[in-house]
Amino acid sequence: MRRGVRHALAVVAVALGTAGCGADHEALPNFHVAEGETIVFLGDSLTAGARLGKERAYPALLAAALPYEVVNAGENGDTTADALARFDRDVASRAPAIVVVLIGGNDGLRRGSREVARANVTRIVERIVAVGAVPVVVGFDMGLFGAGFTAFLEEVADATGALYLDDVLDDVLRSPSLKIDRVHPNEEGHARIAAALEGPLRALIEALEAR
Repeated sequence: MRRGVRHALAVVAVALGTAGCGADHEALPNFHVAEGETIVFLGDSLTAGARLGKERAYPALLAAALPYEVVNAGENGDTTADALARFDRDVASRAPAIVVVLIGGNDGLRRGSREVARANVTRIVERIVAVGAVPVVVGFDMGLFGAGFTAFLEEVADATGALYLDDVLDDVLRSPSLKIDRVHPNEEGHARIAAALEGPLRALIEALEAR
């Protein structure tokens, strides 16, 4: 990791890393039964590190910061339907303790149905619960398609009991200086995303280990 990106991660972690740390972890699905020490990040190009590579995307930065094994299951261009279709291959097969879902942007960019996207993410969370992992849903608003399109992510989290993390990507996605193009974060952008996720995920891991 470049020195500048490492420094940015450390600095932003102090400022943002406590977000979500006050969650009621014991109420989360599978909190009392989740096993193992693997976190899978299921997503699209925002997770895959489009134009940078997975080794420079936010899950790789988190792998260096968290005590669990981190699996980057991001795929460029994926819609919610695509992510659901490969769940068994890329998620269930890893027997994760935690699964972080960051998906839905391509549904909006392709003018897909919000209700279909919501149903797909609901099914993804249900599959996460079925394999015994704790589900985490990351909310975001790219500001590139219909206002409120990805609001369904919070609705899914509320309906399923998944841990919902908001305000993780929005500043990055709305800042040209933190992106390579109109959509994808650059290295500094990925560092900020990792920093915003580190605190809540570390708190969840510590809660699981303290059971």
